[in-house]
Amino acid sequence: MTPEDRAALRQMADHHRAMSLELGARVDALVEAVEGGQPHRPAADEVLAYVRREVLPHAEAEERTVYAAAAARVPALVEALTLEHADMRATLDAMATAASGVRAAAAGYALAGTFELHARKEETLVLPALAEDSEAHLAEILDRMHERFEELRDRAAEAVEARAADPSLDVREEPPSRRHTLIFDRFDALPDGGSFVLVNDHDPKPLFYQLQAERADTFTWEALEQGPEVWRVRIGRAPAAKD
Repeated sequence: MTPEDRAALRQMADHHRAMSLELGARVDALVEAVEGGQPHRPAADEVLAYVRREVLPHAEAEERTVYAAAAARVPALVEALTLEHADMRATLDAMATAASGVRAAAAGYALAGTFELHARKEETLVLPALAEDSEAHLAEILDRMHERFEELRDRAAEAVEARAADPSLDVREEPPSRRHTLIFDRFDALPDGGSFVLVNDHDPKPLFYQLQAERADTFTWEALEQGPEVWRVRIGRAPAAKD
């Protein structure tokens, strides 16, 4: 292993460690909120935002650079690690739609644990395999990975900020006869790609089916919180198809 490769490997390990600590601290805050009987959603949103802003861009950058270079050398390992990335994304979705603080905290713990073990496999198995190959040039691969990560992180940060800025429509105090009218009026006023967060006191599944029937292929639906007292859903207008 060249000195350059050794230094690049240490830098990658340091980056993994920093992300693991940041993620773990946010998951701990979520657990403390649940144990203290506090609303869990703000702490859960902090975990979700961090993973979307940092961890997922890092995973995508790895797949496009490190995994692409290692696929011919350790194909089974690369396939397994790629599946772990998919598992982390699925766990994140489960956390975003968790119906209780306990379920959200459990998903957070699973996510943090998966990430830590995943990073160790990369540092002890994938990266050394690339370093041992004189034609691979590990330091150059990791330079490209970090450049791609910075690009993806910037885009992800913009998306996270946009999601946080979505206005809310709380219909819990509205008469049932007015709720769907208010929701459809808000939806119809959205620009392409715009969204709002619906806050309701019951499962809005009938609204989903009504949107499917009356606004087919024009809306997006993302469950954020599923009871038992409050339901929150991000409803958006799908971007217009390009010719």
